[in-house]
Amino acid sequence: FPSHDTNAYSQGTTTVGTSYGGAGGSAFTATDCSAGQMVTRVSTSSTTSDGTNSGYITAFSFTCTTLDSNYRLTATTTVKSILGSATNNSSCPSGAAAVGIKVNSGTFIADIGVICATLPGRSGIDSTIAMARAQSSTASFTCPTNAYLIGFQGNYGAGIDSLSPRCATMRVVTQSASTTSITPGQSFTMTYTYFCPTVIYSPTFYDLFIVTGK
Repeated sequence: FPSHDTNAYSQGTTTVGTSYGGAGGSAFTATDCSAGQMVTRVSTSSTTSDGTNSGYITAFSFTCTTLDSNYRLTATTTVKSILGSATNNSSCPSGAAAVGIKVNSGTFIADIGVICATLPGRSGIDSTIAMARAQSSTASFTCPTNAYLIGFQGNYGAGIDSLSPRCATMRVVTQSASTTSITPGQSFTMTYTYFCPTVIYSPTFYDLFIVTGK
């Protein structure tokens, strides 16, 4: 009888969202979570006043959380640091991942927060989560249907000049199987639970039964 391995994930085509902030600074390398991970937290530093708007953050990082084989979040995380040492957080609640961002921006990025949805299925989108520095938002962006926040690109110098969210779908790409022989007249019971969330491509399973003897 067949047994099926755990899911493996691949990010779909990346969508780059709206660019917030100004035109200064130098571009930093577009930074994404690994396949099978989603952003669940953004972190910043204190804000430095520039005399023209709400100031700018002098550090920025984000946290990626790994999915399990049932498309639910685990306790395994990776922090992606863009600039400095960030200490103030805007986090999704347990069981939810980011599907967008809120910002306070002008010439620079003054604050950022996450917009989150519950897994699986991107349900219950919540845009009320406080931003990392608890400032009011001036703009927001939500990833396209069935996509999640996976990273950022933008410009920086002494602080974060601009940010663009990066979104992608997450899909199952492998589901292997093995076979076990049974003899004529042998009885057995098989129970399957196939979990196919709406946000990924559903895998196809092929079960092979081999009966030995005459």
